[in-house]
Amino acid sequence: MEALRQRLATARPLQGAALPINALAESLGVSTTPVREALAMLAGEGAIVRTAAGYSGATHDPASLAGLYGLGRVLAVAAVLHPGPEGWAGVGAEAEGPDDVVRDLAAAAANAALAVAHRRVHAQLVPFAAATRRVLGDGPAEQARLLTAVRTGSPRQVGQLVRRYYDRRAGGAARVLAASVGLLK
Repeated sequence: MEALRQRLATARPLQGAALPINALAESLGVSTTPVREALAMLAGEGAIVRTAAGYSGATHDPASLAGLYGLGRVLAVAAVLHPGPEGWAGVGAEAEGPDDVVRDLAAAAANAALAVAHRRVHAQLVPFAAATRRVLGDGPAEQARLLTAVRTGSPRQVGQLVRRYYDRRAGGAARVLAASVGLLK
């Protein structure tokens, strides 16, 4: 399961590409049964799609990608406004970009179901991360703003920055999608 999840996270958006069970099983050195089970679970999380022919990557258009960013926004802001008992201790400690900071903030939510839901949406957005960095371009500055607010700000201030983070991505969804599939340099 984790090997397949990692492959999906490091791949470009699959945009409907088939996920052949036999080839995946062979490349992982396992039988087809655990691959089928893992693919079924990933489909249940929305990371891939179950089709009549098997499994394939999700196909996104600008509206569906913007919708994923919108859902991420709702979940992350709710998480930020209700942090767990540890607060934001450790948030961003190993962050390599603003995506990691937002992921850590959502994971620190008091509501575990909220954190899990955000993690699933985040996993669907990971294949678009490189294109997002290229299109939006201010990752280090955005990360710095988020980390400064986490250290000194209130949940409301952090929530405003998280809203901005997702709104920028939703607004640029068409360009991000085009860049991720190689239509923009």
